[in-house]
Amino acid sequence: MSVPLGQRKKVVLLRSALKRGWRPFLHQAAVTFSDTFLARTHIIYQADAADVLARPMPDIPGLAFREIKSWEGLPEAVRKRLMADQHLLNWGDPSWFGRGWRLWAGEFGDQLATLSWWRAPAQSSDFFYPIPEDGELMWQSTTLPEHRGDGLFTVQRLNLMRFRINEGVKHFFVCCEDFNST
Repeated sequence: MSVPLGQRKKVVLLRSALKRGWRPFLHQAAVTFSDTFLARTHIIYQADAADVLARPMPDIPGLAFREIKSWEGLPEAVRKRLMADQHLLNWGDPSWFGRGWRLWAGEFGDQLATLSWWRAPAQSSDFFYPIPEDGELMWQSTTLPEHRGDGLFTVQRLNLMRFRINEGVKHFFVCCEDFNST
């Protein structure tokens, strides 16, 4: 029997929370239950350039970031894994390259650790909140399971936001479903 993608995502979030302990697991279970049986809410977060620059920059030695400009820009083994483990990784879709969205990878040498899709205002007209011309929408992100719990998500976001600030972006937006407490 096939489990819908949204349900698989909830299971992944519950497993990740359990790895962090019982309290995070119980919290995640409560919001997952609420989302599944009561109501679904999307939350939009905004960070401005001044907020980003005021935050201390965590350092994870050996982690480097680069933009992936095409599906072929990823090694074949990584492409195969992303497609085979889509239900666990929920990383996105190769067709998004054709929409003008930007994919950023965090890597330790040649080992992929994180992926994050970003959308400029011109590619965000279908989003339910207007993105200003000097803003970007951080659309879809994932950390590979073997790197979860190491704080890579925060480091990825801060590094990429600082990089984009240097290129003139002043506002960052991210949307998540309320059951995603992480």
